[in-house]
Amino acid sequence: MTGSIEEIPLVDVLQWLAASRKTGTLNVRNLDTVQTGRVYLRDGYAFSATIDKSAAALLPEKALMRMLAWKRGTFALENAAPEQAPAQEIRSAIEHILMESARQQDEILHLAEKTPVPTYGVEVSLVQPSPVRWHTLPPEQLDVVQDLAEGRTWSFILDSYPQDDLALTKLIVELRKKRVVEYS
Repeated sequence: MTGSIEEIPLVDVLQWLAASRKTGTLNVRNLDTVQTGRVYLRDGYAFSATIDKSAAALLPEKALMRMLAWKRGTFALENAAPEQAPAQEIRSAIEHILMESARQQDEILHLAEKTPVPTYGVEVSLVQPSPVRWHTLPPEQLDVVQDLAEGRTWSFILDSYPQDDLALTKLIVELRKKRVVEYS
């Protein structure tokens, strides 16, 4: 089974695979970021997910939600199960992940209507000199500022932090409002 994300969204593909109780690996290629993701299925249950070129710490649920947001790309189902067991498994039901992914995507789109939001690969940099003393920032904002100061990228932050993409997007937008960071 192969297809295009533009023609058949991944939400529909995963629902069909769940209903059909398929086992295998769904390979998903994002044409915008040139990333390849994999969703591992066992009897229709998505038990793990990974994205190449992402931090090793990218949680499987977060990887799956990120793939569900991809708008351009392809997918192909391989009947072969993964050669080795994944380090972490998805704990939530696919229905929950699909609904939560849709909610997060809607909220990010709604936020983007009001203010610029950075996309996955965009460069985020610190404003120097900073108009705000860093020690006055909340701890979660300070962690992001430290990572940026140490040369880490926005995509690294999205991949390695345990918070979902929506929470991190809200956090970086707040830092931009305070004029601590800038992005285009």
